[in-house]
Amino acid sequence: MLRRTGGIYVYQQLAVVVDDTEQSITHVVRGADLIDPTHRQICLQKLLGYQTPNYMHLLVVSNN
Repeated sequence: MLRRTGGIYVYQQLAVVVDDTEQSITHVVRGADLIDPTHRQICLQKLLGYQTPNYMHLLVVSNN
């Protein structure tokens, strides 16, 4: 496993990008807490020449 400074696992970002492309994912709906990883995934998609899906981030609801 590769871990970047800050504790983020690098392979996870790459795996999501490749997996979404292999499955022909066109739309992704996520919680707003995942905006930062989405930016990194879009950068990877562009570097690899992959299509970027349409992303929507919704507010995360919590009872805290």
